[in-house]
Amino acid sequence: MTKRDYYEVLGVDRVADDQTLKGAYRKLAMKYHPDRNPGDAKAEEPAKKSVKEVMKLAHKDGLLKKIIEGSAEQADKEQLLALYVDMWDAEPPKGSVESWNKLTGGAIVAAARVVVGKDGAVAELKERTNCGACHKEHKAS
Repeated sequence: MTKRDYYEVLGVDRVADDQTLKGAYRKLAMKYHPDRNPGDAKAEEPAKKSVKEVMKLAHKDGLLKKIIEGSAEQADKEQLLALYVDMWDAEPPKGSVESWNKLTGGAIVAAARVVVGKDGAVAELKERTNCGACHKEHKAS
């Protein structure tokens, strides 16, 4: 399997800051969004996962733990990144969209850094995926 260079996919330098990474992601997300590509069957595929599905796959099923412990394959890291992107695209169960985007965007950036192998990325991922921060404001009762 060929390893994808996510910096290249996003069209940014490897030294890009968080804001640049988020902006590049948003630009691509809008470019390929099904609402902007009517009639494109691939764009309209319901591939996005709900927040509940993301939490189950990433957290309860142990994907995040596997990555933090260092036993994950590259495909696992890429899956986590895709799951966090799906979560960012979803409506927050409660709380402000601004806070939701900030918290989930941080998880996306950290996961992307893990995917490309940046130094300190796993520690950043562990910090950015602290469930308490999100649950306090966004977990539905």
